[in-house]
Amino acid sequence: MLLGSALQAAAGAIGPIVLVQPILIGELAFVLVLTGVHRRTPLRAREWLPIACLAAGVTTLMVSMRPTDTDPFQVPGGGWVVGCAATVGVVALLVRVSARMRPGVGPASLLGVAAGAWFGFSAVLMSAVTSAARHGALFITWQIYGMLVAGPLGFFLLQNMLRAGPLVVSQPGLTLASPLVAVARGLAVSGEQVRDGVWVAAEVVAAAVIVVSTVALARSALLHPAGPEVPPGGDHGLLSRRLVSRSVGPMRAIDIMSRPVVTVIPDAPAKEAARILAAHGFTALPVVDDERLVGIVTEADLIGDRVPPDPRFPRPAGEQRHAGASVGEVMSSPATAMAPGCDLATLSRALLDAGIRAMPIADGGRVVGIVTRGDIVRVFARSDREIAADVRRHLSIYGGPDRWQVDVCDGVVRIADDYDDETDRHVATLLAEAVPGVVEARTVTATGDRE
Repeated sequence: MLLGSALQAAAGAIGPIVLVQPILIGELAFVLVLTGVHRRTPLRAREWLPIACLAAGVTTLMVSMRPTDTDPFQVPGGGWVVGCAATVGVVALLVRVSARMRPGVGPASLLGVAAGAWFGFSAVLMSAVTSAARHGALFITWQIYGMLVAGPLGFFLLQNMLRAGPLVVSQPGLTLASPLVAVARGLAVSGEQVRDGVWVAAEVVAAAVIVVSTVALARSALLHPAGPEVPPGGDHGLLSRRLVSRSVGPMRAIDIMSRPVVTVIPDAPAKEAARILAAHGFTALPVVDDERLVGIVTEADLIGDRVPPDPRFPRPAGEQRHAGASVGEVMSSPATAMAPGCDLATLSRALLDAGIRAMPIADGGRVVGIVTRGDIVRVFARSDREIAADVRRHLSIYGGPDRWQVDVCDGVVRIADDYDDETDRHVATLLAEAVPGVVEARTVTATGDRE
């Protein structure tokens, strides 16, 4: 990376930044080709066509613009102030908006643009530093010290972008924002000139081809995780569980529980609990004391000893009837509860084994939700179309959106893979099985069923 930065600085020292930065868009094509060689996977037409269009677009843009060179060292200070303030303001706004969003496509795309814009800003600073060096003023210009700050901040933005969501949505912004910002600052701040008139139409068309080609290349399966290599006899199950847990993970109690949960206190009248159950259609109510779970009152608890016996039949000798007046007298205690992170399979088995219809969900003793058998049934009642959409979304973070073909019939998922990689297919199966409503998932190759 240091060698790449040095070569970029050298290019900026001998040519206008409006010419240098757009050429760097081609790095995405080189990454794709080298990745295919490294993974011993030949590129297909869907990769070669965007590569060719990208090369043609960059060449046409350079010929159409034919930028003139200027000396960044001679740029007035006012232009630098405006340009720096605008860049910092836009990047800060993108970061702030992304921080308010849930992890996924939104923040990843915004942070991709922010990181790209910041790298474009760093390229402009680097151009000014090389110019200052030619004038013998390297250590007396503020841009070199700005580079010392901008460099680490750029890598910080890049790391947060990679953590925020799938690379397929952040890569286009990262690749395109950098030259866009650099070119804009080169024209507006450094005073570099490009050809106008009829050449503007060619420049617009070339820029559009570059954008479309970049987005197409960013969606290639080669630029997304292909699964770490596993030695013969290695633990594929452990590897896959780790990959799944880092991406979407199995379905948890927190995903389907009802919240905020309706609760009662031990001193509440039993009749009040019955009224709540009847009004809301609940089967059970958690009982809390000072916000801590102390028991659970169910329909069965409230029915017991409340229906008078038939007077025509004598009661067994010594039998006493006592219908509790308060919730504390009739509730089941202690109550079984599970954590919000409990997986759905464990929760379902607990409901069946205990013969209960509802399970309180507690976090540190405090009730945060409740899951009933009906909640679980609703998960498996999802339509095949909804399930297929979720499976595609989950798989898009592992191999890109174009790698997998998904079909769903009655909750059974069939996934077709363009590549013949056993580990990838195993992980794809686990990712699909983590989608609510999936009964079974099978992964097949383009030529047949998985062996």
